[in-house]
Amino acid sequence: MVELPESSPLVDLRDGPSFEQEEQAKDREHKAWMQQREHEHQKAMAVAEHKHRAGMQKLVLGAVFAVLLIVFGLTLGAVWNHAVTPDFAIEISKFVLPSLVGSAATIVGAMFVSAGGKGS
Repeated sequence: MVELPESSPLVDLRDGPSFEQEEQAKDREHKAWMQQREHEHQKAMAVAEHKHRAGMQKLVLGAVFAVLLIVFGLTLGAVWNHAVTPDFAIEISKFVLPSLVGSAATIVGAMFVSAGGKGS
């Protein structure tokens, strides 16, 4: 057998990783990067969903308060113009006020629950 000098290009140098090992390392790195990207995307989607729900809850809460103001404004206007008696206006207010306040409290409670659950 012929011995080759160390500087010969035919010498098998096993200093670095093989091509297959390099490909596997690149594959692992790519998979880790894709998993991190997916995780960041899921977090961004959760934040966007929370903002959307909070915005919708604020709109509904505003609508409930608008209905409350309209009902009381119409009731006071009717009493002031002597269209209804004050006793009838009080009965209407007793009927409408609890349902509107209850729905507003439910919406505010849902806002606090949805905001508290997003900490993890």
